[in-house]
Amino acid sequence: MCEGDSLPAQACNLGVSIARSVGLSLLFMLPGIVFLVRGRNKGFLEAFLCLSLLALIPTLFLRQYTGFYILPFVALFAGIGFGGMITSLSRHPRARNAVAVAAVLAIAATSVSLLQYEVDKATMVSDANYSTALYLAGLPTGSYVANDGLLAIRVSAVSGKQGLPVGGAGTTSQSPEIMIMGAYTPEELFKREHRIPLTELTIEDDSPFVLDNLDALLDWQQKVLWLDVDNVKNETRERYHLVYYLELDSIRGKYLAFGDRIYEGTTPGNPFGMFAKSVHEKRYKLYDGSTEDLYLAFPAPAS
Repeated sequence: MCEGDSLPAQACNLGVSIARSVGLSLLFMLPGIVFLVRGRNKGFLEAFLCLSLLALIPTLFLRQYTGFYILPFVALFAGIGFGGMITSLSRHPRARNAVAVAAVLAIAATSVSLLQYEVDKATMVSDANYSTALYLAGLPTGSYVANDGLLAIRVSAVSGKQGLPVGGAGTTSQSPEIMIMGAYTPEELFKREHRIPLTELTIEDDSPFVLDNLDALLDWQQKVLWLDVDNVKNETRERYHLVYYLELDSIRGKYLAFGDRIYEGTTPGNPFGMFAKSVHEKRYKLYDGSTEDLYLAFPAPAS
């Protein structure tokens, strides 16, 4: 919604992300805080509620996930704010009733709109994805490399096999999946851990630490998809236990990253489809699905 790297722009986008999950309760929460702080005869309960809200501030950095758990806290303060506004208008019954009805209608309309938006944005595992995943689940041990992150997480959810890219449609550089698929051990990650100084943290950071010299996104692109299948180094194959290549038919010979950006081409300066092209020419297709295909790209590891 807001462009730029400035603090106001980041705060704007943070507010939009949270409002997508909590709706108008985010607006009612602000007067709720005021009414709670300015109330008389405050005791332990009021102090506990304020401290609980303050304790949530560091978790706002996890913008993708905050909306799933912050609603109960926001709704509580929103209720206090709504009640305080109605009480403050007790001397004006008509205005009080009008505000109450308008607020209820606005909350209901916003909730329905947000729900419809989420339903429209939701994706699901198709019958074709499910069939491909079942076939993959029955194959020998090994991970796969896919040309679409969203397809990868759908197939992984059913097959139990992990693959590149990690992070699904977001194609992140670092994700817990690298541990799930056995690419890195906890000991290796602890050695690479680098905590971001508090003065350098921004609203856009998803974590207070990063892992140095670890970029699964670049490994997926530059060490696999940009290369001829015969030129992929053993180190990369063994690190991620790669055996199979999962290709979405609608972008055959290309790959999709960062949600909706398609990369294609096999020229020396534009090698995005080199891996796919070489697999088509040199490798055996194991499964020909209606929306995706599965190839045996590398030898299966010795059991």
